[in-house]
Amino acid sequence: PYEVELKWNKVGGKEWLELVSVEEYKPETKAKTKASLNEGTSPPATSPRLPNAPWKMIQIDGRDHVNLENVKSFYRFSSLDRSENNISLRAANMMIETRLGSRELIVNGVKYLLSFPIAEEGGQACISRQDLVTILEPVLRPSGIKDAVDFDTVVIDPGHGGADEGAKGLIGLEKTFTLELGMELKKELISRGIKVVMTRETDSFVPSVRRVAIANQTPKSIVLSLHFNSGAANADGIETFALTSKEGGPLCLTSQNIALATAIHAKVKSQFGLHDRGIKSAQWTVLTGLNQPGILFEGGFVTNESEGRMIASDTHRKAMAGAMAEAVINYKKALSVTNSKKTK
Repeated sequence: PYEVELKWNKVGGKEWLELVSVEEYKPETKAKTKASLNEGTSPPATSPRLPNAPWKMIQIDGRDHVNLENVKSFYRFSSLDRSENNISLRAANMMIETRLGSRELIVNGVKYLLSFPIAEEGGQACISRQDLVTILEPVLRPSGIKDAVDFDTVVIDPGHGGADEGAKGLIGLEKTFTLELGMELKKELISRGIKVVMTRETDSFVPSVRRVAIANQTPKSIVLSLHFNSGAANADGIETFALTSKEGGPLCLTSQNIALATAIHAKVKSQFGLHDRGIKSAQWTVLTGLNQPGILFEGGFVTNESEGRMIASDTHRKAMAGAMAEAVINYKKALSVTNSKKTK
């Protein structure tokens, strides 16, 4: 027997029943999944692995944490400062900022949303073990990513298409801009020696399950799903969503996805000076079925007057595609360093 996951989508004013996934039914697996979901944000049964170091675990709300003094020592930060709830870690070429009780972590000016807020125990600020392993470790030591898989192909997934228009901007439609950005990105990557597979190259509707299938049928690949945002008239900025780990629970991000998200997000943010809405965890349908690293990138708000005009500009989209292609090359170089260390 098989178990199917379905969901209703509204496309072109009509409701469609979309096939999300098909899996062999396994009662014992299902029972474990239900138990995990009922626990809400509880950590997975298998704790994330820490880098080798004399870590001292602190239990807060039933969850493993590490105090930031321990983090400072291991990663060799020169100082750990705290002013009321504001906390900062500094090194020669690195600065981390956060606040007690906050899920926001700023690393060298790039915002990350943690799975759990910065907590306090015995007067010391602490970060959850899960966030240390899945966010801080790959960001601070990308060359130490374990099981990193090199790639020679990028699967570009322009969001929406056909009857699914996506966000409606003041000047145009999201489906149009994602396709145009995707085609520019294809040119930029090919010019840099990277192979490209597109999930769509025309104004056509491609179900999420088909997009995932195209990606999974492409060996040695990473996935970039391209989108633009909508919201209130004053909403602006970029945000990047990282693929959620299949094994680590609903909020546990894999190291490669965080590294890929960081490369793309930081490059675009710095080059265009856009408002940083953060790198976040996600379980979007187009990401959860992937067998390789993948991110969903929101390149700005089509509903914001100034940002919408920028997105509608051919010059801006070409420049953004160039920045993203450079970020992909930088990510690939980082993986090459990782893999060369493994062979020594």
